[in-house]
Amino acid sequence: TTGAVTQVSDQPVVEAPKWVTSRLLSFAATDPTDILSQERSLYLAEVSTGQVTPVRLRGTTGTTMYASEAYSRDGQYVVFQNIGPATSQIVLMTVDGNPIASTEDMSFPRFGMAASWDDAGTRIVIGGLAGQCPYGRVMVDAAATIAQGQFVYSASPLPPNPTTMCQPVFSGDGTFAALIGVSRPSATAPDGRGDVYIVNNNGYDQRNMTGTLRGSARLIGWVGGPQ
Repeated sequence: TTGAVTQVSDQPVVEAPKWVTSRLLSFAATDPTDILSQERSLYLAEVSTGQVTPVRLRGTTGTTMYASEAYSRDGQYVVFQNIGPATSQIVLMTVDGNPIASTEDMSFPRFGMAASWDDAGTRIVIGGLAGQCPYGRVMVDAAATIAQGQFVYSASPLPPNPTTMCQPVFSGDGTFAALIGVSRPSATAPDGRGDVYIVNNNGYDQRNMTGTLRGSARLIGWVGGPQ
């Protein structure tokens, strides 16, 4: 509000930062001179103090590609793609690097995963991006996952029934998640059709919101509340 400009980091960045909370700012650092670099590091900046903290799995060293990160709305947890030379995992950890759970059950292209937390931090919805969405409704029970140390699903990720899940995002109050679903090919729609669906926060009671409209729909987002 004062108009003052404050530098919070001298790390090389090529992406816009994102707010996690009103005090925490997330950004990723990459080598802007190397488009083939396998390094992408995450940081959190506490804007009131200027403190910058790396977001990294505790005990890891060397080249790391952390992608598609999504933070819980209180800034305590983060889920992301951990991409290595021969593996790709989805990892949930605390922002200070304490690993909670990981899985290789789902494989998305690099930066091809989209995830969203509900407001209470009890559910995580995971899907794909840009039409590369091989799975159905993936709803993670975050509270059970944190308690048990392994991914626990309230809605099974396989098979994609009846639609695949793209670009999922929770409503501001966490009651619903919206997604772009591509229906299975049929005689009347051999290439499938993209529609906006909503599901309850347990991943069930899927409803098509745009099925009566012509053409494919594009999900822009929820109106009101945190996103």
